[in-house]
Amino acid sequence: MKKPKTKSAQSSPLRFAHPYFVPPETRTNQAHLGRMLDHIIGTLNPIPVPKRPPEFQLSDIIGVSSTAEIEANGSIHFHAVGDTGLPAQPAQTPQEMVAAAMTADYNVAQPAASPAFLFHLGDVIYGPLKDQNYRGQFYEPYKHYPGKIIAIPGNHDGETFAKTDPISLGAYLINFCAKTAVVPPVAGSIFRETMT
Repeated sequence: MKKPKTKSAQSSPLRFAHPYFVPPETRTNQAHLGRMLDHIIGTLNPIPVPKRPPEFQLSDIIGVSSTAEIEANGSIHFHAVGDTGLPAQPAQTPQEMVAAAMTADYNVAQPAASPAFLFHLGDVIYGPLKDQNYRGQFYEPYKHYPGKIIAIPGNHDGETFAKTDPISLGAYLINFCAKTAVVPPVAGSIFRETMT
């Protein structure tokens, strides 16, 4: 009779999602298992200082009367997505399919029961030429989405490319952090105002 195979310590699953979260004393001697903070300090640009307190009231996003309607309704609904950026493609992309499904959640006859906003969790767009690619990777997929979109930047939003994107978060700031709500030029004929 054969002995059943057992997993060795090296092939058993990690307890956490990334080896950075393994206690330092239990890490194997591999270069990629250093401290996450050391990687961030040595590789990424510093986080920009907020231009205003980094907090919103719901009324800052959808207005006082709409906020009052949601309060009277007794519940709030919102959408949350992340990691959506990808180059425009000729066929409908998964991002556009998700946007269409979220759009179907809206009922303009019952705005208080509709989602209050979309909270984008980062990585709005990918790759170089970010200032030009916001239209194809953000404005076009959400052109029929009726809700306001607020976002926090992800690592791809902040990545730099020496020739095309030398300033970390440059395009993100234009499209999400304007002094007043405006439709950025890259949006073209698609009406979607920036956050402030």
